[in-house]
Amino acid sequence: QTGASDLDYWVCYDPEDMPEVMVDGLTYKLEAIEHWADATFDVEVHFFTMDITSIQANNFGVSDAESSGTAQAMLLKEEFYRTVLLVSGKLPAWCVTPPGANDADYAQLLDFLSHTPLAGFFADLGNLESIPPEEFFGASLWQIVKALKSPFKSIMKFGLLEKYIAAGGSQDRQDLTLLCDRLKSNVQAGRLSLLTADPYILLFKEVCDYYRQVQDKESLHLVRLSFFLKTKVREMCVDAGAVARWEEKEIRDLFLGANSALGAAGDEAGGEFTFDRLLQIGGLVNKFIIRTYLKVRDQQAGSTSIAITPQDLTKLGRKIFSSFSKRKNKIEHVPFVSLGGVPFRVLHIAAHGKKLGAPEDWFVTGSQEVSTSALLKPQNLRAGKDIVEILVWLAANSLYSPKMVLRGDYSISPVTVRDLEALLAKFLAFFPGSATFNTDINETLNPERVVKAFFVLNFSKQREKAAPMEVSLVYSTNWGELFCRTVPVKDTLVIEHPVEFLEAVLETTLPERPEMDYFIPERSVCPKPAF
Repeated sequence: QTGASDLDYWVCYDPEDMPEVMVDGLTYKLEAIEHWADATFDVEVHFFTMDITSIQANNFGVSDAESSGTAQAMLLKEEFYRTVLLVSGKLPAWCVTPPGANDADYAQLLDFLSHTPLAGFFADLGNLESIPPEEFFGASLWQIVKALKSPFKSIMKFGLLEKYIAAGGSQDRQDLTLLCDRLKSNVQAGRLSLLTADPYILLFKEVCDYYRQVQDKESLHLVRLSFFLKTKVREMCVDAGAVARWEEKEIRDLFLGANSALGAAGDEAGGEFTFDRLLQIGGLVNKFIIRTYLKVRDQQAGSTSIAITPQDLTKLGRKIFSSFSKRKNKIEHVPFVSLGGVPFRVLHIAAHGKKLGAPEDWFVTGSQEVSTSALLKPQNLRAGKDIVEILVWLAANSLYSPKMVLRGDYSISPVTVRDLEALLAKFLAFFPGSATFNTDINETLNPERVVKAFFVLNFSKQREKAAPMEVSLVYSTNWGELFCRTVPVKDTLVIEHPVEFLEAVLETTLPERPEMDYFIPERSVCPKPAF
């Protein structure tokens, strides 16, 4: 749990005591608390109103931004039982059943509790005996979607998923034990160290042990790297200062030293996370996710049953396609490079051309602060023939911030640094990265359409040109994709009828008018579009 972590609450109710109108009122109140927490404390909170009978039946609705729906019902319950903290109300009865109890034993315990004074202290949320293999395919799709927002947590869950799949054909009963049962066994036996009772460290250990067992060194390295990047453990291991809490001391003991229980932190915890290194990590993450997904898919090949509804399968499949597919003029989303906040202090933009005032090739360099040096370390970020496409890429991937120093030299003429800053500010406001890429997953059930369109006119053309000579169209879709296409202009259609111009360039009919805006450089006499 870090300062950036969100908080998920299950608010459980008995439908016999809660008519639908009361559930609606409760949901309305909880949504108000979510907004209040965000506005007051900048904390992301999600409340889920949960029907106890639906939880017992492992019915978690349909997939949306936060809920996995039918994609991984039993896996979701396994994670819930492994990580749940009781805030108020009754304790799930599962917590006091023997580890690995079957459904008959669980029912017998419930019957026993109902005849004791303890009956009012426990809630029946259903037993968890095993996870059916038909859930694994839907779960892998869901983890890919979640990886777009939280890649390093998803890597850990992917590793556990792969372990469960492998355990399905194992003869070793220890391999078949669910992680929630292993944690419960430790807690009931009084083994309460971080290594035995902390769900995240236990997950980390299980996945690392599995990859060591199958001798998958690449996945092992990535899991360890993900753990250190996601948590504050890396800072605790690197910082040699005094520790105040017993948890911090135990973490040091677990990760520092040649004989540490979880292996010395080593290279994963140290070193500078430069732009190049983060890009490399991003490539490893994508490779890992796709490779693991293919393993799960191959395991499911020929299976007669997959535990996911066609609707959820469509949503998750289209979301994965829109995120990972390569398409012409598409702006690549690189979600890993801003892990440490804005990584650059200075951006420098230069251009090459055959003559002054007509730049042909553009180059962007970022200067990054390195703790081991008093100097700024330059990084080559992007090069290409379309400066607008480069600027969209910088803004959409949070590689530019107004706090940075933006520099350019005479080679970028007729473009000025003020033009660059003004257009970048427009892009940041019109295409905010999280909202542009992380669209509502339910939108994938609708046909793909353009929802926002931005017109950049004559950006790299001479400012005295009174007619539109060139237009860069930047547009986003309801499926979470962003595109940039620069085209020459020979008439005034873009000025007089911008929607018709957009339809002509995209070679399609727009079902509804998208939200639109434009940018014309300072000192340019090019006319404005008639929005």
